[in-house]
Amino acid sequence: MARVAGGDSAKIRAALALIRQAGTIIKEDRFEGDEYQLFSNSLEVAKRRYRITKATVLIGAGWLQEALDAVDDVMDLPPMGDMARMNAFTNYLWAQAYADMGTLDAAAIPAQEALAVMKHLNSVVNIARIAGLQSQLALADPKHIEVIRLGVTLRE
Repeated sequence: MARVAGGDSAKIRAALALIRQAGTIIKEDRFEGDEYQLFSNSLEVAKRRYRITKATVLIGAGWLQEALDAVDDVMDLPPMGDMARMNAFTNYLWAQAYADMGTLDAAAIPAQEALAVMKHLNSVVNIARIAGLQSQLALADPKHIEVIRLGVTLRE
């Protein structure tokens, strides 16, 4: 959403307002009683997706510290089932925010972790995202050892 806004702060704020509204709805957690137990896991997944979407928009808007705070919120949630793809995407977001900040180690290492999972899951879209991230890091410092490792792992 934020990238589509093209840096227009009013559009970015509007996108964030929509995300905050979704977060308010999700946080209300009005499901009580056995008949709603079926929805409890769906609600927890929705809360995770909300936080991940918020971080994605903040990165796109260039609000990197806020994005890292949102990623921290996701990482602070208790483990829940097999969420390998979602956890790897969270690592990718972490890496992208740090790459945009120019912190290569903090970007390349979680990107390597995310890439291993995404390759295992054969997640072509997310592998392409990590390839773009690696290109960004290589432009910043093509001789950085962790950036080189990420590039080698991409080509394996």
